[in-house]
Amino acid sequence: MNDKLTDSVRKYLAKIASKGGKARAKKYNKQTLSKWAKKGGRPPKKKGTK
Repeated sequence: MNDKLTDSVRKYLAKIASKGGKARAKKYNKQTLSKWAKKGGRPPKKKGTK
């Protein structure tokens, strides 16, 4: 099966992905992300937090 995304779907996915990246950038600074990457990734979420 060879399904291809239409141009409008591709644009929509890029738009929502961009919003996620902007939200991440607001929440965590570059130094914090770099530190996590060196340790092997983002730590798990704590219970009761968003």
